[in-house]
Amino acid sequence: MISFYCPAGLGQDTFNLSLEELLEVPVSVSSRTEPKLLNQPASVTVIQRDEIERSFVNTLSDLLTLYVPGYFRAEDKDDTIASFRGVAPDNNSKVLLLINGRKVNADWFWGPADAILNGIDLNYIERVEVVRGPGSVTLGQGAQLGAINIITRKFSDTEVNTSIGQQGLYQFSVGGNSEFLNGYRLNWFTSRQVQQGERMANRGWGAEVSESDSDHPSTPYQRGNRYGQADASRLLLQLQMDDIAVDVQHHRQTRHLYNWTKDRDQVENRLTMIGLHWSIFASNSWEANLEIDWQQDDYALYDHSFYITTGGAREQRTHINAEVYWQPSRLIQWVNGVELSEFEQGKRNWQGDNFIVNRISNVNNQNNSENTWAFRDSFWSRALYSELKLETSHQLDFNLGARLDEHPKWGSHLSPRVSALYRPENSNQLWRVSFSEGFHGASGVHYTGGFLRDGLLSESSFSDIGSSGMTSSTTGDLITNISKTNPETLKSAELGWSFSLTDLWFFESVLYHNRFKNIIITESTRNGTPNTFVGTDLVGDWGGMFYFTNADADLEIAGIEFSARYYSRLFEHRLSISNSQILSANGFELGQKSPVAGTENDLHSNGIPELIIRYHGRWNISDSLIASYQHLVTGSWWAPATNEEVSGFGWGSVSMNWTVSDKSELSLQAHNVWDQRSLYPVRARGSANITPGTPALGERRLMVTYHYLIK
Repeated sequence: MISFYCPAGLGQDTFNLSLEELLEVPVSVSSRTEPKLLNQPASVTVIQRDEIERSFVNTLSDLLTLYVPGYFRAEDKDDTIASFRGVAPDNNSKVLLLINGRKVNADWFWGPADAILNGIDLNYIERVEVVRGPGSVTLGQGAQLGAINIITRKFSDTEVNTSIGQQGLYQFSVGGNSEFLNGYRLNWFTSRQVQQGERMANRGWGAEVSESDSDHPSTPYQRGNRYGQADASRLLLQLQMDDIAVDVQHHRQTRHLYNWTKDRDQVENRLTMIGLHWSIFASNSWEANLEIDWQQDDYALYDHSFYITTGGAREQRTHINAEVYWQPSRLIQWVNGVELSEFEQGKRNWQGDNFIVNRISNVNNQNNSENTWAFRDSFWSRALYSELKLETSHQLDFNLGARLDEHPKWGSHLSPRVSALYRPENSNQLWRVSFSEGFHGASGVHYTGGFLRDGLLSESSFSDIGSSGMTSSTTGDLITNISKTNPETLKSAELGWSFSLTDLWFFESVLYHNRFKNIIITESTRNGTPNTFVGTDLVGDWGGMFYFTNADADLEIAGIEFSARYYSRLFEHRLSISNSQILSANGFELGQKSPVAGTENDLHSNGIPELIIRYHGRWNISDSLIASYQHLVTGSWWAPATNEEVSGFGWGSVSMNWTVSDKSELSLQAHNVWDQRSLYPVRARGSANITPGTPALGERRLMVTYHYLIK
């Protein structure tokens, strides 16, 4: 790829910061009272702008896989999953995504906005803050496994970026900052990206798996599915007026669901956001803020072979957050807040659609009524939260937090966090011990109903299942009753340690223990009569129904995340190692749909590598020339279909940056420089996937970038 980049303000280069400055970068996603990275009451990773620029990855999820210990982009048959610490949730429902602190998760089904999490454009991002572990104490529902907060860029002048490259890539973006009306400032950014991607190889999943429920059943390779294919555009506006900021964003992206083989193998997501932030008052000890955010989140599904729409729906959301900060002394900081959220689900998208079908032959003018994706519903949820930071001495800090969420569907839930930081006297060490709880409730369609004729059984119809005569797909037994689905919880304990050795070396490690309760899974029935009613829901065309329920099982996982960093003005080396281990999985089967694989005496995460080693190196060859190399390698993983161990894989990327002048810079980058062709782990069961894995690593690619600074 060749890029021509004309920025008026390049992102902050961490190579020009000292190690102490790096450890004090601001963080806003984990705590309301502690801004410094080193002192966070949870495990947090921050990815800076210059690290994003040299990463050369396809999507935000790929970026997190490259930099964040414990994170891995998991592959499923119809989606890519944000997995944390050995667990990959369906539809990403257990991971919360935010932009500038504003939640962008859909409640009804999809989870994090696809145009963001799997977006190919990263030029609008200044940094990414990632909580590795529960974030519900500050963020509530959905932040069970982790939270991802994108901080968008602020420009000083005008920046233009245009790119062309391999795999049919074209990119254009322009951003800037304008001042008018006596101090009012408008920060703006817009972009367009098109990438054809690479055709799925005729190997592994790409050659072996196909769905019969399709009008042209074939494998991903035969369908012409393309890894990395996307068409995206974005618009971001932020108007600052004294104590008030108005934020408008629109994100749109269409991409192939490259592992999927039903007639809805392409997804489009359009997210529109309008927000207001008002700093009501501020003094030396008091501060009060109000945020109001409205969002419109549209999805559409297509058969990319015949350009036919096979699904679509809309959710609208309104979030209102009021917060008061009080610091009566240097030793005490206290934040209290209230959050109200309205969800309007089951609306028609911009094309007038609210339906979903598997076959293009089922598309007709009656789909919105006969194949409804999500039934209409509107409701409010509310939450109260509080966080208290106490500095009892120079050596010891406490952070105490709690949040109470109330939801009209799944009830109420209290999320606590207790954390203590200890700094031994005359030492460069820092110890942290913390306990926190994360949770998430079932998807909105579980309560409202939907997937009409595809067989969703909503909770309101659970009491009618006994008279249907259907049997369990898992056990074959007659189903007589299904219990109410409760929120899933994660109780997490962490022991953190960090140590600075002179000004050059920094070490950090985290030991964690996670215990899951009420795990929400998808179960299904068989032997029903198609298109007959069970309560208010219809048996699917395939003679069965699926539903969300709590597994009669527990899951216990422990792990370690360790990193070492050498940092000088000449060199930077970072090595991180993360490893998770399933301790117990009482009640779970092994392989297939289970989160667990292996044997009873040797348990493993299903479809996710547990050991991941990451290396990042940078060499300041001269004042004008910098070389960097990044490498990721995984341990073995366990395949769902065969329940067998599969060897790990890895890839490396290299970049060279030449500062031509104080206004221009030239970069050469290579992704997968060793051209590794290993199959990527996949967690979908795909019974035909005898050669485990999917060809979703990406072939070797080159990129040349030219930066020009307008001062």
